[in-house]
Amino acid sequence: AAMTACGIIGFTIERLAYRPLRNAPRLNVLITAIGVSLLLQNVGQLDYVFGPIPKRMPALLPNWELVRIALPSDGGTRDVVVSLVDAIIIGTSAVLMIALEYLVFRTKLGTAMRAVSFDFDAAALMGIPVDRVVSFTFVLGSALAAAAGFLYALKYPGLNQPAHWTW
Repeated sequence: AAMTACGIIGFTIERLAYRPLRNAPRLNVLITAIGVSLLLQNVGQLDYVFGPIPKRMPALLPNWELVRIALPSDGGTRDVVVSLVDAIIIGTSAVLMIALEYLVFRTKLGTAMRAVSFDFDAAALMGIPVDRVVSFTFVLGSALAAAAGFLYALKYPGLNQPAHWTW
């Protein structure tokens, strides 16, 4: 659900914020990216979205210990523990990376993505639907970012934002 929602948000952002700037100077796109980032951060802080008060992610899986490896260290032992959550995170990440690798290097869409990233105008001249490919790339990136955020929240359920910056 998070990947779908973030994919839809990524598509909307690309359609409203970045597509009109497709032929604009790079500085305009950079300024827009900073503006979209600030918009997303501040919308997330609204009470009816997530709110400004940090909340804990509920435990979706039991954190069972699967493997314990005892390593010798300074006079004692330090244990390396691999839990169920760790195994699921590693497995899910591996599946997503392999799927992305397959998509980018073994499909027509991946070839189109690489062509658009290399030369926008030449890809359009070769008949690649550039707007569709760029939109799909935004959706894919947003969905993978949602997966990464979800896996991070699984491992570290106490998601806290910094109260203030200290330099």
